[in-house]
Amino acid sequence: MKFASNQLKLSLLAMCLSALLRAPESALANCTWVGGVSNNWNTPANWSGGAVPGPKDNVTIPAGIATYPVVSTAGAVCSQLVINGNSTPAASLTIVSGGSLTEGGDLTVALGASINIHTGGTFTLNANLNNSEKGLLSMSGGTFVFNGVNLFIQASLTGGTVDIIHSNPHVGITNFYNLVYSGGEPPFRLMGSTTLRGNLDISSGSQIDLNGYSVSANTLTVGSTTESAGAYNNSNASAYILGTSTKVTVSTGPAAQPALCGACAVANGHKQFIVRWLTVTGKTYQIQCSTNCYLSSWTPMGNPIAGTGATICVTNEMSAAPQCFFRLQML
Repeated sequence: MKFASNQLKLSLLAMCLSALLRAPESALANCTWVGGVSNNWNTPANWSGGAVPGPKDNVTIPAGIATYPVVSTAGAVCSQLVINGNSTPAASLTIVSGGSLTEGGDLTVALGASINIHTGGTFTLNANLNNSEKGLLSMSGGTFVFNGVNLFIQASLTGGTVDIIHSNPHVGITNFYNLVYSGGEPPFRLMGSTTLRGNLDISSGSQIDLNGYSVSANTLTVGSTTESAGAYNNSNASAYILGTSTKVTVSTGPAAQPALCGACAVANGHKQFIVRWLTVTGKTYQIQCSTNCYLSSWTPMGNPIAGTGATICVTNEMSAAPQCFFRLQML
């Protein structure tokens, strides 16, 4: 019996040592974009190790390579994501129509780098974005779902919706197209006077604290009620907005959003850059270019273009500059 007891103890000790030596199942792996065969996020050969990132993979997108990832199908995932920008060209990540990416860890976007969300694309961040005055968050459409505490980054939000679902977030962005806050309590405290070209939507059970700042929007939805100019009054929104007196301005209706279609902007391999978008009747557009996307002044490319409700396609020559950025402005 004593021999059996000692044998049992040895067996248990061996099992414990085996468990200690085994790598933990929750260990995070590192995955680097190499862009070996295409710009498709879901192609294994585009990643170091030959595997598409999973929810426990820390992803790095390096700068200075020829091809950067595009997410065009639903279901892409990763843990922490770092987009570098210390080489030319700076790194970027693009999410287009039908594509979705969910990130569980913190997001880092270096100076010069960018994350771009187009119409029909969805990016969900379940952590923080602490990149004040560094990289760029660009949205011409689509949805950015933020479920973290800190959201600090340069932003160009000319379309789409930012949906904040975390309670008591700290958000440094002050210019949106559409903004939804559904985080509940405590309130979302503004960190500056905020402008929306579209709608401000405060869901039932949620509040926004103006914190001494002002808000202007084309429409305001509080709970299930949509307010517009002439119908808006502070008492209607008092359960949703703290400090509403003279600090909320609602205009006559939603601004028309320039809808983009297909692959909205592509290079064709002949030193040309093609921009295609669905125009809005009565609106005027101007394509602009710059060799530095952070300059305040951009150069017009050709004459302003009148919207007709149809899709317009414009080809831009790039042969005169090794690097050029284009943007579409609605006048």
